[in-house]
Amino acid sequence: MISEGNAKSTKGHRYSQLKAFFNFIIMNYELDLANPLDTPLMRKTFRKPKTQPRKVIPKEIIDELIFNCNGLRDRLIFELQSRCGARIGRYSRFA
Repeated sequence: MISEGNAKSTKGHRYSQLKAFFNFIIMNYELDLANPLDTPLMRKTFRKPKTQPRKVIPKEIIDELIFNCNGLRDRLIFELQSRCGARIGRYSRFA
């Protein structure tokens, strides 16, 4: 298979590209052909995974964290992130 050994997201992306390619060919050349990738088995194989809802930290905890910061720099970083809606990545030193 063309995506042997690749991540599931890569396989799903390639499936979408091939399906779009077949749809393009069928529609532009007016072929009386069904898309070979538009079958229940293929849709089930390459369906998108369900996402889990993100955990949201309550405003009170964020305000307490900002208030208890030791340094002015850390307090400013937390204040800006919380007020701008930014989130800390998993490689941040605060995570």
